[in-house]
Amino acid sequence: MTAFRQKTIGNPETLRRLNRQSILALLRSAGPMSRTEVSRRTRLGWGSVTKYANELIAEGYITERADPAAGSDRGRPPGLLEMNNDRHRLIGVELNDHITRMVICDFSGNPLALHSYPTNADAPAEAINRKLIRELRAFINRHLEGRNLFAIGASVAGGLDWEEGIVTVCANIPHYQQVPLGPILQREFGCRVHMAVTMRTVTFGEQVIGHAGDTGDFLVVYLGYGIGSSIVIDHRTYPYQTRGCDCGHYIVEPGGTPCVCGMRGCLEAEAGIHALLAQLPDNDFAAFVRNARKGDPETLRVLNRAIRHIAETTAVFIQFHRPELLILHGELTELGPLLLTPLRELIAARLPDRLFRPEKLIISEFQQIATPVGAADLIWRRELGEEPDCFVSSRPVHRFHAKPLPDTGRNRIAAKEAS
Repeated sequence: MTAFRQKTIGNPETLRRLNRQSILALLRSAGPMSRTEVSRRTRLGWGSVTKYANELIAEGYITERADPAAGSDRGRPPGLLEMNNDRHRLIGVELNDHITRMVICDFSGNPLALHSYPTNADAPAEAINRKLIRELRAFINRHLEGRNLFAIGASVAGGLDWEEGIVTVCANIPHYQQVPLGPILQREFGCRVHMAVTMRTVTFGEQVIGHAGDTGDFLVVYLGYGIGSSIVIDHRTYPYQTRGCDCGHYIVEPGGTPCVCGMRGCLEAEAGIHALLAQLPDNDFAAFVRNARKGDPETLRVLNRAIRHIAETTAVFIQFHRPELLILHGELTELGPLLLTPLRELIAARLPDRLFRPEKLIISEFQQIATPVGAADLIWRRELGEEPDCFVSSRPVHRFHAKPLPDTGRNRIAAKEAS
């Protein structure tokens, strides 16, 4: 570790990159501020801040405007450095088995417009890609308004080859395997493409625009056709291969229903929506929700069995990770109190108060936008070197510019309105 630090300190280009990243990260998270304040917060000398700020201004990353609160009778008035939100746009894309969502954000990551369309999970991979590219291009043309498309962040529910940007398998989309989605999007739109799995980007979205905010330790559990989870420890998201978790393949019924992972009795195989519908005559989730709300005994029997499995698994993960907050996502949350109330009670019966308080288990209000916003946030995390184990295409081919369009106000939606 000492040798690595000495090498980093002795490398001027590495220092330059890190110092520029520090300035960008600060302005993106804290908003406009003077060079003096940037110097104070980053602990860089004022001369270094001026040097790097001038570089970033020349490259179009940031701008400087006069500070209206700072009066000056002589000389140049103090300025405020801020992200260049008028020049660049970011795109976040979420691809899953039932719906594909995309969001366009300003350079600071604030969502401006949201679009979604149903995913045809039974279609060939080529047809899914054609539809995605067509919808994405139309969305960009509507909302880019002559600005520069800086990068695309994409999340997929499944497996990903980090180095090549290849979707190795997409959960519940049977023909979407070994698809080079990253290179395809780079070729079509000519910008850098960043990719990660959905359970990771949803935590980014909850941090940026959702319930997590500055919470240091929290757990997101997705309950839908697939089941999964992601943990944030000390503000950092961990993939399940290291310190993370994947509750969907925690075995709740030894020797039970075969799972897509090759094991038997996994939580997803026993409590995912496919498993629930297979036990009932109506193979329709909307009917399942209606019948549960009406109090149909057979539907409630199937649901309550699934909730017991979910509670058992979640309690284990709470005991192990000690999160401050638990956020539920996924189609099963449409059940509202029918899911949340018994889940809280069952977990509380298994754990002491010091580990779990029922009010800390919530259903996300940002399910329509958290994941695509998290995919857009992935762009900045990769650009700032915070997420090294996510795919990023090597270089842009060209810059995609849509035709300038008049401002119709469609790109001014707030995040909560979009959800």
